[in-house]
Amino acid sequence: ACNRASWLDRSAARLRDFALNDLAFRLLGVRPAAVLDFIGINYYARQIVRSHFGGVRTMLFGTECHEDHHDAPRSFTPMGWEIYAPGLRQVLQRFQRYGVPLMVTENGIATTDETRREAYLRSHLQALGEAVEDGIPVLGYLYWTLMDNYEWTEGREARFGLVAVDFDTQERTVRPTARVLQNACRDNSVDGEPLAGESSVPRLQPQEHGR
Repeated sequence: ACNRASWLDRSAARLRDFALNDLAFRLLGVRPAAVLDFIGINYYARQIVRSHFGGVRTMLFGTECHEDHHDAPRSFTPMGWEIYAPGLRQVLQRFQRYGVPLMVTENGIATTDETRREAYLRSHLQALGEAVEDGIPVLGYLYWTLMDNYEWTEGREARFGLVAVDFDTQERTVRPTARVLQNACRDNSVDGEPLAGESSVPRLQPQEHGR
């Protein structure tokens, strides 16, 4: 919540959080561990929510606060998404309560600034390694995305890819950040710092679920 002393801000933040992160599990009607082999985590950004009386939707779920009075300095992508690597660890800590292995199925940044892309990947891999060292059962990590793609709302403008795509010629060019991920996968480290001990990484075992 933007202002934790405001019950309106807290209520809007909780409703948004419930709708985005908890509702699907409630609708299962059973414990997730009884029917799921793993839970996929899509994490891109942090949202700080404040109440706003601009319509039913914003009154219930609030709007995002982009001001600097929370953490200084705050950094945002061209799409307006806040870059906040510690949030990945926090989300994994939260979802481990379901007793199901976790997999980061989407995490990435849309930018044409390759230095920024590299920094984003490094910081989020470090947060991932910290989560694994915490004992959280993380099965794997998938960066979004391999190649520049067509985004539903941004079209071809959002450049997420580890591989740049010229949409006119279809030429593909590997970006430097791809090498960062390659080295992390090969060496289990970022800039010489180990991500996690080998024994910390769980293995997915086939599950038989009742019907």
